[in-house]
Amino acid sequence: MGASLEDGSLVMDPLTGAASAWQVANDGFGWEFTIRDGVKFHDGSELTVEDVAFKAGWALSEEAATVSTVRISCEIADQQITGPDTFKIIFKEPLGFFGATASEIDNTPIETIFSKDYWMSMPLGAEIDNCTPVDICRRAEAFEYNPGPLGNPSVGLSGRNQ
Repeated sequence: MGASLEDGSLVMDPLTGAASAWQVANDGFGWEFTIRDGVKFHDGSELTVEDVAFKAGWALSEEAATVSTVRISCEIADQQITGPDTFKIIFKEPLGFFGATASEIDNTPIETIFSKDYWMSMPLGAEIDNCTPVDICRRAEAFEYNPGPLGNPSVGLSGRNQ
């Protein structure tokens, strides 16, 4: 989600993020995001809700790389594509701060979205300790060495190339 700090307050911006809209859902237990049309990766391919679900399913896991992400993942009850351009994360308890965490303001890998197709096209490398799912993690080394012809093939929920 696009966001900025103005006078010390978080201001969410639906015009700068890959998410054109978001809302608290499931009586405060979830967040639902609408993916903006026309957001492009480095290769010209369009961001899809499947890309968002792919990255969320991998980044928001108990095997994630950062303590902050692991703490959030322990609170997830479900993640699901809810429509042609909508994705929802449901938590075990309300997490009002998740909007900031999923924005470009926070310092977590949650807000960066990779192209699923590009990631899965990478060759398999060595297994990475404590990283699951293995078939996805084994592509990390190849991605690191070849992020794409024009730079990293990712886009943040902020809408900017990462």
